[in-house]
Formats: sequence, C-alpha cells, structure tokens
Amino acid sequence: MSEKFGAKIMPDEEHINDLGYQFLNMKQFKKAENFLTLNVANYPDSFNAYDSLGDFYVALENNEKAIKNFKESISLNKDSASKDKLKKLQKE
Repeated sequence: MSEKFGAKIMPDEEHINDLGYQFLNMKQFKKAENFLTLNVANYPDSFNAYDSLGDFYVALENNEKAIKNFKESISLNKDSASKDKLKKLQKE
C-alpha cells in the first residue's frame, strides 16, 4: 500500500499488538514474535511495543531479552508497567 499511495503506511500499532498477544496465548510463538517485533520496528518510540515484546520473552523464559525490552520501555516512559515486571524479573 505504501508504494501504491506514495507514502509510508503502517499497520495500526494496537491491532498488531493484539494479534501478537493472541498468537502468544495460542502458543504460536513464531507468529507472536513476528507481530510483536514488527511493532517495535514500526513504532520504535512506543513504550508499549517494547513492553509487549518483553512479555513475549517472559513467556519464553528468556529473561535476558525480557529485561532488555522492559528497560527500553521504561526509558521511553518512566511510568510504564514494565517497571514492576522488571523488578519481578530481577528478584528471580
């Protein structure tokens, strides 16, 4: 669509985020990862995109990547829910 209209058109952040969580809940991890990383790529200034990707990595028990994404979320929004998630992971 971007080529056709001559302007960059990105999918809606919230919709893509919801799809990522739906696939995560269905344990379709590769699809979930694709949607959630797409959101980070399309919306690099979105604290929520990084928070959601952090949740994905928690589900995979990849704490290192989860912590990285939660920290990025907090750097973009000091009031991000990632603060509590990060504290919990760091206690483990």
